Amino acid sequence: MDNQPIKLKSKDGEIIEFDHKIINLSIWIKNAPNFDEIIPVELSSDSLKFILKFMQVHDYEESSMNYKFPFESDILKDHIDEKSYELFKQFNTSDIKENAKKLAPLLDAGFFLDIKKFRKICNVTLQIPLFCGTTEEQIKNFKEKWGITEEDLSPENQRKIMEENKPVFDAIKKKYQEQLDELQRKAEEAKQD
Repeated sequence: MDNQPIKLKSKDGEIIEFDHKIINLSIWIKNAPNFDEIIPVELSSDSLKFILKFMQVHDYEESSMNYKFPFESDILKDHIDEKSYELFKQFNTSDIKENAKKLAPLLDAGFFLDIKKFRKICNVTLQIPLFCGTTEEQIKNFKEKWGITEEDLSPENQRKIMEENKPVFDAIKKKYQEQLDELQRKAEEAKQD
């Protein structure tokens, strides 16, 4: 049955139905052994419902899921498409810790289901408030925005900040590691050619 809905069963037991087109966007689902059966996943129903809403507002069209990188400012709306912005703007507040806490399960779900554009938009949303820029003016504005003094930049304080904002730094490290792995893979492929 080609156009049967894809049913995912959350870890809390709720069944969430996705349009069959999800197989074109999720590598994990595409590789699932049987689409006709309910597929159990270790993800919350809230995360699955958010992804469902994301897919629905984009009509399951990857071409409408857009993000801009490298960043040019700390304005989320300038870096993701309008439909995504309407969903993700709730995570773009001045409370970075709370934003990271709320985005973490969505990012995990994006990685688990292997939905590239969803992951990227989650990452942009997580990272954009931390955009600093490279000019002296941008750095000065960043320090003022976050109330950062020279004393705050001591190695001891940097470690403390990283511990207090662990979800943010973990997500950044994960993304960085993925980029390194991808570069390594490409380098190895180039050697073989």
